[in-house]
Amino acid sequence: MLNQLNLCDVLTANCILTDQEGTPLDPLSPGSVSCKEIPQQNGRQDVTKTLPSGEVIILQQVSVQISGFFIIEITGPGTTCRSQVLPFCFNETYLLCAPEGTELECHLTQFDCRAQLNCQDGLVTSVNLFLTTCQDIQMVTDTVINIPAEWCTPRQELNLNRCSMKLPNQCPEIFPSTTISEESQGNVNANKSTNDTSVSSNHILQNELACLSTSKVYDWIVSPNTYQLNFNVDDLVLDCDNPPCDAHLFVHAAYVCEGDLQGQVLCGDIPVDGAEVSLSAAPDIVTFSPETTLTDANGNFDTNLTIPPGTPPTSVTITANTFVSGLPITTSLDTIVECQGPCLIELFTTDVIECDGFVEGRVMCGGTPIEGATIQVTSDSSDVTFAHDQIITGTDGNFFVGVTVEPGTSLQTITIDASTIVEGQNVSSSIDTQIVCPDDLCVLTLDVPANINCEAVITGSIDCDGPISGADVTLSSFPDILTFSPNPTLSLNGNFSTTVTVQENTPLTSVLITATTMVNGETVSTHVGTDVECPAQEECPCKFRIGIQGNRAPATVNITQQGVPSTLEGTINVTAVECFTAAPMCNPAVDNFNITFRSGGTTINFVQGRRVHIDCTANTARVHGTAMASGNLFDDIFDVEIILTLLPGNMGTWQINARDLLGNSFSTTFTARLSPITFIGDCNQRP
Repeated sequence: MLNQLNLCDVLTANCILTDQEGTPLDPLSPGSVSCKEIPQQNGRQDVTKTLPSGEVIILQQVSVQISGFFIIEITGPGTTCRSQVLPFCFNETYLLCAPEGTELECHLTQFDCRAQLNCQDGLVTSVNLFLTTCQDIQMVTDTVINIPAEWCTPRQELNLNRCSMKLPNQCPEIFPSTTISEESQGNVNANKSTNDTSVSSNHILQNELACLSTSKVYDWIVSPNTYQLNFNVDDLVLDCDNPPCDAHLFVHAAYVCEGDLQGQVLCGDIPVDGAEVSLSAAPDIVTFSPETTLTDANGNFDTNLTIPPGTPPTSVTITANTFVSGLPITTSLDTIVECQGPCLIELFTTDVIECDGFVEGRVMCGGTPIEGATIQVTSDSSDVTFAHDQIITGTDGNFFVGVTVEPGTSLQTITIDASTIVEGQNVSSSIDTQIVCPDDLCVLTLDVPANINCEAVITGSIDCDGPISGADVTLSSFPDILTFSPNPTLSLNGNFSTTVTVQENTPLTSVLITATTMVNGETVSTHVGTDVECPAQEECPCKFRIGIQGNRAPATVNITQQGVPSTLEGTINVTAVECFTAAPMCNPAVDNFNITFRSGGTTINFVQGRRVHIDCTANTARVHGTAMASGNLFDDIFDVEIILTLLPGNMGTWQINARDLLGNSFSTTFTARLSPITFIGDCNQRP
């Protein structure tokens, strides 16, 4: 178990005297702290006191206010937080000799401020401030006094040029004796300096008085005081650089119509319970429910977001804001949102179907793939037949249908329709393609059950103006989740058979089985769509939540587009949440993985990923399933595999391989720092 952090052990607080605008001040500079008398409505009140000697005196009650402004500064490793400007004001009452007409003069001779953080359960709850001041307080009034006075005149100026010359042994006589009477001689001698060059000449008027205006001090005290203030951190508005607490967001790489958003608030290793997290999006096209959520005892929070129908793929920045121990926390991550419609069938096929081909599609409502929808497939051409007129969508909403063109069909354009009833709605989609099939080609057929539960035998035939023996027939599936034994299988008198096995723990999944052989140097193939499943008692062998820190990492990808390979450099984001829950259990309903890649003006997205299989080890998570491709290069169903291998230092190596039925592919391997709340474990673990 990780050692929990006590914020009071790593953070320190200080208070700084400032002006009203927050500019730091020297406490002892005049005016930095205000110290003034508070006028009373009925003037100063007389108070009678008896001295220890028994003498009775009358003093006045004087109220003094000491006030100013300060900020609280909280510092720690890599962080500095400053509060808003806070006022302080203290009142003191003194008994002074302060008759009417006197005024208060107050000078600050000391100002010290010490701050102390208070923590509970490792988190800062309040700040104590201890202020020490010392005031020099006098009660004064203006007065006029007289003192004996003497008039004097300044000494004669010396010739400054002589200062650079060698002086004679004796300075010249400044005061000739003829100008001074004998009566004043003694006073002159008394005013002479031992250095003749500094003697002042005095013309003295005896017995004169001078009147001076000055201040008369009636009372004078020095008053040290100590004050204590307490601030709840939730009442402080703090501005921080790199706050010690953080809100970690797990934002999926992409959202279609709706989805979940998860996060955790931590201070070091301390989960923050009861933090109020508010969520927002820019541009503001996302609705959060709830918009403000609270963290649980483990610091976790979650919400759901909804994108309005008709929203095209749009880049959005999602932001979470909260306060912990009075410290503001803001974190943001980018994602892609879209919502093309409430219920729809997305339909795909090749541009040309030559004798044999396929149609693939996915049924969705509100961005959610629909399982168990019965798809009816038809065409406007009598030259086309389908391996199964009806097929059921799998858990990922996908369906695949084999298409056969009658031999001897000339090139023509046809329309293929797919329809279903979902949630009481009649939903349909159409796609145009071209068909052609010469009448002299070999014909490969495949007989596949409409549903395969764990295992089945499939048969077929190969005919080229007669049965063909000794042909090797290779079988494969899309997605790649089936095994065939034997594979390849050998035809005998034109017939062949093999046993297909569905991997254990496979949910209801629509697959396309393809058989391929070579006859006289020519490739012959056929496709049949079917549904397979092999449920196990345990749906989730493990759970994980994996993502890239910051939702972005550099990556180099290899792609094949219409048979042409190329390499792109850009940024990638990968997220996957499978069977994950913060409790010590697994939730089979949690199933989502997404990939987004950008390279200049090129975008490749794999969204609405749904698993067929997942597995984990101590440091590896793997998900294999299907996802919808979007962007400006690909636009159909892809078989996708994501593997994450954990490395030291919160790093991970990602491997991604994706392919479709149209000959397109996407693959990359890269290393990136992981989202702080990445987790891989068994169902009994708590993140």
